[in-house]
Amino acid sequence: MSLVSSMSRRPSRDETDQDLRWFHGKINRQEAEALLTNEDDSEGLFLVRESPTVDGAFILSVRHQGEPRHYQINRHGADAFFSIEDGYIVHGLDALITLCQKEGSTIFGPLNRPCKKDLPPVDTRCHGRCNLLHRATKEGNLTVVSELLRGGSYRSIDAKNEIGQTAIHLAAFLGNNMILKLLIQGGGNVNVKDDADLTPLHYACIHNHHECLKTLLEFKASPQIRHRLTGMVPLHEAASRGHLDCVKIMMAMSVTPLSRTKEDQTPADLARKNGFYQCARRLGIVTKEELELYDTLGEGEFGFVYRGSLRQSNGNSIPVAIKTLRDDQIESNREEFLREARVMMELRNPNIVRLIALCKGPPLMMVQELVALGSLLDYLLDHPHTISPQFEFPLWAGQIADGMLYLEQRNFVHRDLAARNILLATRYQAKISDFGLSRVLGAGESFYSASKGGRWPVKWYAPESINCGMFSHASDVWSYGVTLWETYSFGTQPYGDMSGAEATEVVAQGARLPQPARCPNDIYSLMLRCWSENPDNRPTFANLVQHFASSAEYDNVKNLLQTASTEQTLDNLIDTSNSNLLVSDV
Repeated sequence: MSLVSSMSRRPSRDETDQDLRWFHGKINRQEAEALLTNEDDSEGLFLVRESPTVDGAFILSVRHQGEPRHYQINRHGADAFFSIEDGYIVHGLDALITLCQKEGSTIFGPLNRPCKKDLPPVDTRCHGRCNLLHRATKEGNLTVVSELLRGGSYRSIDAKNEIGQTAIHLAAFLGNNMILKLLIQGGGNVNVKDDADLTPLHYACIHNHHECLKTLLEFKASPQIRHRLTGMVPLHEAASRGHLDCVKIMMAMSVTPLSRTKEDQTPADLARKNGFYQCARRLGIVTKEELELYDTLGEGEFGFVYRGSLRQSNGNSIPVAIKTLRDDQIESNREEFLREARVMMELRNPNIVRLIALCKGPPLMMVQELVALGSLLDYLLDHPHTISPQFEFPLWAGQIADGMLYLEQRNFVHRDLAARNILLATRYQAKISDFGLSRVLGAGESFYSASKGGRWPVKWYAPESINCGMFSHASDVWSYGVTLWETYSFGTQPYGDMSGAEATEVVAQGARLPQPARCPNDIYSLMLRCWSENPDNRPTFANLVQHFASSAEYDNVKNLLQTASTEQTLDNLIDTSNSNLLVSDV
């Protein structure tokens, strides 16, 4: 072999693997130190072992200046990203150790040579070799994949090939949904990255494999994992390529379209930039030219609310309500305005006001469905003689309870339920609005704890909310009871002219709002249960829905409560290209 050819020869995979045989599994500190001090000339001698205290982490043990030293290798997330203590995060335990073998890369000098034993676990590596599972997946051989995974004992399901791809990457890349399901059900990691810093979900979106996309999302693939260099999440990839089916699926599964790239672009921005206007509309961005503002409906916390219209791609217009953010509010309340929009974008229920789109303006605007009759409070005050308490009141009460049950099922706490924040689309359709104070409970959490106060509507708040800042579905039930009281008292102010502090003191002493004159005994009894001191003794929203939907006394409203909606649905008013619109960040 010539000198040139021998020098240019790339190392074989076997040779590379020999360089990676520094992993010693579950040995303890004393055993590691014995191995490192067993040789005379051992400066830079090293090994990697499992951390005895942190699951998924490792320890780098190295001989430095004649003494064994030990450094924690931290794992970041479920994928193979590691750092030595608080140092640089590197993709792959193998890549991290290779980096540490270079001069100047560590505080303890370069790693010299390993105490040889085993290769690192396959799920920690950035690179590997093509195995039978990779080949069978690439060839679409369902039989071989099934045989390999039979019994759930295949240990190399997350092994990576030469470019860092697992079999799940390959299945998503190629669009083989049957094999993809087998791999996931066999325990494969759906959130792993390859050499290109892409997850299987990225590949499903890039190549428009919408069935694979649905499978990955159903099995908890994260839609918020970003490409390290571009900042793009999978939705950016789909929107930028005009893959409308993928965009629809992610919107239907409540994937947030709020993410921005490193260049500060949303998925809707990329769709518009590349001429995919239908995708942009589906993502919920409309231009100022598509809106017309008419008369003022009212003034909100951030600005005015206007009656208006939204022009659609088919040339038709639909009536909308347009909520604006005043210029003087941009600096102080822009994030709160957008936070309310983020809450509303995830909600789809006939008893909740629907967000249609966001407009960058200026001014920044939320486009919502127009709820024609305005607030329940105003309607009660303005039309007391046209309301039938035996009909409308239980109907509205049941619809509000149903909307709140929907919020509870999605882990939302409203925190501002009151008659002023219930809007009437018709005499027979109530909708919950105003999500400015709403919060989402984390997984496993039963309440939200507010660290600081604010302009709280304390007359509607439960004692634990006022005294401890604790908000839960049970505290929303308390507010529901006050809203029910407002309804049956035809818009009377709770606690009259008392201040919030005075009302709080009255409640603390055990007093409750009196029974309204036209309120049936069973309804007042229900209110009192909503105002139980102990949150555990309050009815749930499921109980409240059941009360109004099944009580023999309310047969005349039962059918209305049991249908999805009493009004013509908004989807029938919005053209196909504009249905399911959601908010996008700005």
